[in-house]
Amino acid sequence: MVKIDYLYDIFENQLPLLFTLMQGDTKELFYICVGDQLVGTINKVTDGWQQIGGSKMSDEFINKMGEVIEHEYLATN
Repeated sequence: MVKIDYLYDIFENQLPLLFTLMQGDTKELFYICVGDQLVGTINKVTDGWQQIGGSKMSDEFINKMGEVIEHEYLATN
C-alpha cells in the first residue's frame, strides 16, 4: 500500500488542508482522507481520474489529486 501526504490550499482565505492519499486494492485506486475522515475514492480511467465514492468532489479537485498521485507514485512504478 502506498501513502502520500499532500498539503493543498483548496479554499481561498483558509489554511491549507493535509490530505492523505492511500492506495486501495489496485494500483490506480486511491482513498482521499483529511485526518481520520474519508473524503472520497478516485480511480484512474483512460482520460484522467474519476470519483467512484464518497462526498461530491469537484472535477478540478479530483484532477489535482490525480496529478499528485501520478507525480509521486505512478510515474516511478
